[in-house]
This record gives sequence, structure tokens and C-alpha cells, in this order.
Amino acid sequence: MFTISTIYFLIYLSIFIFIGLTSSIFIVPLLITSFVFATLVVIFGFISNSTLNLALWLFFKTNMYMRKTINKRRIFKNQKQNSDPDADPNATPIEQDENVLELNPIISTTQENN
Repeated sequence: MFTISTIYFLIYLSIFIFIGLTSSIFIVPLLITSFVFATLVVIFGFISNSTLNLALWLFFKTNMYMRKTINKRRIFKNQKQNSDPDADPNATPIEQDENVLELNPIISTTQENN
């Protein structure tokens, strides 16, 4: 009943299944490991982006607070100098520089360099 071609077919099929199972023993763990590392890359990328945005927000908030404080001190100093009774009336007043601090020094310095 069995012909020689059927025997060869069963031999080749068993070899194919054996090689497929053997290779899957190595491939599946490597695929799982690759998936885990890819997931960690995405998670750490998200965390990195979030902390960068938080740091930028904190920097700009602090920067604006410092600018307001410096401008208040400059205005107070100019008012004090103008109201000083001992000051010489012929003396030239301190120039008020409106651009003591620019709004965004990072952008303005890069624009000046271009």
C-alpha cells in the first residue's frame, strides 16, 4: 500500500517539523526578549520626554519670576535715585534699559548668530 514516495514524504515532513520546532525554541525567546526591550525603549522615551517638558516648564517659570524680580529692583532703584534729596540736580539719571532681559535669550542669541 505504501509507496516509496509516501515514505519519502513522511521522512521529509518529520524532518521539516523537527527543524521548525528546533528553530522555534531559539526564535520565540529572542522575539520575547526583543519585544521587552522595545517596550522599555518606548517607556523610557516617554519618561525622558515628560521630565524634559517638566524641566523646561520649571525653567521658564523660574526665569519669568527672576525677570520680574530684577525689573522690580531696577524700577525701585530708579525711583529711589529720582527721589533722593541729596542727589545733584544736574547729574544725568541712570538710563533705563527696557531690554535688560529679553523674553527668550536662547532664541535671541541663535537669531543674532544667524
